[in-house]
Amino acid sequence: QTEQALLLEQKASKMLIDDGYLFSPNDGASFVEDVNYTFKVFLSYYAFDEIDADANNPQYGHKNENEVIRHYYENVIKDTNQYVVDFKEVNFDNMFNIGDTVDSISLKADYKALLATELLEVKNEDNYSEAMTNFRDHVFARLFYLKMYNHITEHDYIKDGVSYNTYYTEINAIIKNLQWVPVVSTFITIAISWSVVFVLYPMVNKENRTITMSVMGVSKLHYKSLGPIDKKNVMIQSFYHFVVMLTSILFLPVLYYGLEYCFNLPMLFVLAVCSFGLIIVSAIVMIVNQYNRTGMDILTTTVLVPTSDLDNMYLENLENGKSE
Repeated sequence: QTEQALLLEQKASKMLIDDGYLFSPNDGASFVEDVNYTFKVFLSYYAFDEIDADANNPQYGHKNENEVIRHYYENVIKDTNQYVVDFKEVNFDNMFNIGDTVDSISLKADYKALLATELLEVKNEDNYSEAMTNFRDHVFARLFYLKMYNHITEHDYIKDGVSYNTYYTEINAIIKNLQWVPVVSTFITIAISWSVVFVLYPMVNKENRTITMSVMGVSKLHYKSLGPIDKKNVMIQSFYHFVVMLTSILFLPVLYYGLEYCFNLPMLFVLAVCSFGLIIVSAIVMIVNQYNRTGMDILTTTVLVPTSDLDNMYLENLENGKSE
């Protein structure tokens, strides 16, 4: 499905590339790569006076086709006066001289010399100068995304009877389906861990203790009788632990999918927040409770007792029995 989404994205981009509203650095490039390359082509129109400015990048230069956004305003929006208005709006860094017509728009001399040199020499965007970054983010990005691309998404772009927005409707449907992959895989991971740590191990342990309880040397007993809890109680408490484990559900897929992607998965985010909320409530109950019992301990009438105290208690009972 990922490959299908990429193919649809490339088909949609090709519609814009074929009509000169987008440039691509190579076949198979993603939309983001196409836009990054289009930015450089757009910049080359204003940074150079020569039509062919760079032998290594034949597209660079003062070619009319390189001013892709004006090209869109002329042929699709059919309002070049609005382009002048919009260009003035994004020129708050004052990098351009702008008159009353599209032909009057020009990059100021100081910026022109700087950006022309940088465009030819700097290949990594991490090394862009402040001027280059401002041109990209404040001028090109605002004109391309907020003006031109928004117009495409709002009004659609039809080429040979094919709709640009239809491609992205299909892509969004695929992305929505793909969002279930990290959700389901994370649930499976948590379920396996939970079943081993909070179900299987306590069930086979004769004191019904979890791994953590064994390591810390504590036992869970009935609050009133101080007798060992039964298997039914183990299962009830295991579900509480399952909910608590959901706190990590948002972060398990981070290494593979990235933090930003995971925070955009509503189901994972909501479950993690609810789980964290339960932990906070449980912690408050434990703090105010006389014997530091959690809400689940109160619900199941249990209490945690250090194994050493339990051994002393059993030994004391045994000695009292003998004395009697």
